[in-house]
Amino acid sequence: MKLINHHTICSYHPFYFRGYRNKYTDINACKIMDFKNPYSVYHKKSVDYFCSAVLDILKRIGFMSGIFLIVPGHSPGSYASGFYSIFKAVRSSFYIFNKQNLLVREKQVKRLSNGGERGIDVHLKSINIYGKELIKNNRVIIIDDVLTTGSTMSACVSIVSRCCPKSIDTIVLGKTIKYLR
Repeated sequence: MKLINHHTICSYHPFYFRGYRNKYTDINACKIMDFKNPYSVYHKKSVDYFCSAVLDILKRIGFMSGIFLIVPGHSPGSYASGFYSIFKAVRSSFYIFNKQNLLVREKQVKRLSNGGERGIDVHLKSINIYGKELIKNNRVIIIDDVLTTGSTMSACVSIVSRCCPKSIDTIVLGKTIKYLR
């Protein structure tokens, strides 16, 4: 398997840091929260923004065809709602072999923002992959909304790697900025 390449669209400053309102929260954090919230008045604008950014990354890295996977949310069957639009946009612009997401959370895990486990093991035990035969010898893109510790993405990369893809690229909408203590 080829080296794994990581791509980040923007930095992410959480709204709260150690229980207090974060003074560094910026427009990127707002866009990500709007992307995740289908009831936000800015949801569509945010989805369009991230769709465009993802398509630009895929064009820049020369992606033509392969498998497009979404990191599942914390509940079985859940994904940030904006990802359905991104999946649809990617499928209309590139040749994607999978018609639905193949990474599936099968067991509930506590949200990291609410004190859930930050280790990779909890994700390895709760996420499964379907359509393994589609992944073998194909290029794979794995996308997630926010990368904080990297444990969920690492678990997904590990799970996908077992299926012998040609290569894996990861895309995150936002990477959490770590602050000095």
